[in-house]
Amino acid sequence: MKPSYQPDSKLDLSFTRTVDVPRSLVWRAWTEPELLKPWFCPLPWKTIDCEIDLRPGGMFRTTMQSPEGKEFPNVGCYLEVLPQTKLVWTNALLPGYRPSVVTETCGSDEASFLFTAMIELADHAQGTRYTATVIHADEAGCRQHADMGFEGGLGHGTRSTRRNAQEGNLIMATQEETEREVVLQREVPFARELVWKAMTIPEHQNRWWGPDGFTNENVTMDFRVGGAWTFDMVGPDGTRYPNHSVFTEITPPSRLVFDHGDGQRVWFVSTITLEGTPSGTLITLRHMFPSKESRDEVVEKYGAIEGGKQHLAKLEAYLRENLS
Repeated sequence: MKPSYQPDSKLDLSFTRTVDVPRSLVWRAWTEPELLKPWFCPLPWKTIDCEIDLRPGGMFRTTMQSPEGKEFPNVGCYLEVLPQTKLVWTNALLPGYRPSVVTETCGSDEASFLFTAMIELADHAQGTRYTATVIHADEAGCRQHADMGFEGGLGHGTRSTRRNAQEGNLIMATQEETEREVVLQREVPFARELVWKAMTIPEHQNRWWGPDGFTNENVTMDFRVGGAWTFDMVGPDGTRYPNHSVFTEITPPSRLVFDHGDGQRVWFVSTITLEGTPSGTLITLRHMFPSKESRDEVVEKYGAIEGGKQHLAKLEAYLRENLS
């Protein structure tokens, strides 16, 4: 039996985007050195050299340069190459599948960890559905990678990737935009119609929505485009947090978008996508903030990333206990 990848939220980082570019151009951006170098490393870092031998067992080598001029060479081995569909490589192996050793990774002298990266592409009505997943050997390596920037985007990693085709070249998204977002994912073993039901029907949603220890009171939901959704989220210490959202897009059972705030201002735009998978549904939460500073405040002061992970874990537990 052919082995398959099994997601592990403690060891993996992942995100999915829809980009308004054909698959052929996204593939070129990943497989042609001169197209990869301009965007592959997050600013103010640079990718100054790249070598690609595009075949299983072939070399994927980059050299990244810090703002201070220090160079970080990275050498990996391609494991799977399916043109315009899937690209898998690892830094745990050198070219020819020879075992590697841990080396410094772009971002810090102390950052060193083994990982395997997977890029998956599929046609989409708006261009290409683009999924990047990086799996790690241990939780420490996963945390290091997240701290280097993966949560914000190559995925909750070298920064998220809205792209535009212009005169045949692929141009990556601005760093400013991708630093304003938080992206979280979880795959659950339930059909997306069931997940959609748990997310959009108040009698279900109110029983799991929010991080551990939080409950919701005074809930009203006008579930239509332009409709308002209001509630008080009550913390473990009794603190009440007024929430006010307005739905801007509803596409059952795959996509939900709303402006989220407190009724006085919008804190962020939230996009929830549900994608069917062979084993269930991939849930992606994407929160886009007005500025990098506002995003960082929510992450650092309120623990938005850990809270988001708890939020999705509670959803899965509710589905299993009440709707399966």
